[in-house]
Amino acid sequence: MKILFLGFSNPDHASAFMVKGFRALGHTVTHIDPYLPEYAELTALSEVYTDEDFVYVFHNNSHRLRADVPVPVVYYHYELLWRASIDECDLLIMSTPLVENGLVYWFPEIFKRNPAKYIQYPGIDLERFDARGKKKYLECSFMGHVEWKEKCWIEKDIYKTRKRVVEACEKYLDLMPHNEYEEYIKNLKHSQATLIVHGRQCYISQRIFEAAAASVCPIIYVDDEIGEKIYDDLKLFDGINCIKLYDPHDLQSKLHTYNLLELGRNARKWVETRDNIHNCQEVINYVQKYQKYMENHKKQCSLRATRRIERTLRIDVSD
Repeated sequence: MKILFLGFSNPDHASAFMVKGFRALGHTVTHIDPYLPEYAELTALSEVYTDEDFVYVFHNNSHRLRADVPVPVVYYHYELLWRASIDECDLLIMSTPLVENGLVYWFPEIFKRNPAKYIQYPGIDLERFDARGKKKYLECSFMGHVEWKEKCWIEKDIYKTRKRVVEACEKYLDLMPHNEYEEYIKNLKHSQATLIVHGRQCYISQRIFEAAAASVCPIIYVDDEIGEKIYDDLKLFDGINCIKLYDPHDLQSKLHTYNLLELGRNARKWVETRDNIHNCQEVINYVQKYQKYMENHKKQCSLRATRRIERTLRIDVSD
């Protein structure tokens, strides 16, 4: 199939993994990054559509697009708070069942006739993060940009929780600021565990998957029931393949209670089961099922219309 894909083009972003997955299955993908300057004025899918079989829109925060194309439009939404990136669609996909309330708000009519499909968060580059054989000389790291205190946290309100938690745990953390993504990966591979604190209601962090891929125990800060349900749904269980931190002051005791290396190995096994190719095939099956349904629906509508005309003609003739 030919796919028009709209999503972030950074090779380390979840949308890029979806593109790789579709291409690995033999499909042709035209990848448009709405964040790039040349698409700053993009307002409608028809501006980039050519002759693809369907359009896949990966949630973004930069646009709200018109779905004015003659093929099925699939919309993938993965955050709870952000508005929808498109005004209309044919098929909805969500990263967690808890996104459902937002989708019902944005697409009430679509949701009535075709509820959203739940497809888990895209996979990760397991080979790139593979840290087996690496010396784990950092007990518990926290990965942040070099400006994590001076700029990022001051300017962005959604990171206030992260700032509070990290500062409460700072005594027991190996703070590893980085400039480049490769530097982050290098530091991560040498960690036994790493602290991950989500932004405001942005629970599904790619950092969780990256840590697991590097055989690093994710220490996930959990501060409400929604987060707890999401992580349980992801099959992330405290003391088995991660550590759930409910109170920042409990970090020291958690580090001494669990075997971090064992949890890191279990996390690697967990992330290996999240096959991105399988996710992409689910999308293809979803679209094909919808296309088949629409073809049958059109045939039935055409048949009913023909029968109505025939009945009218018979009445006219008889009169």
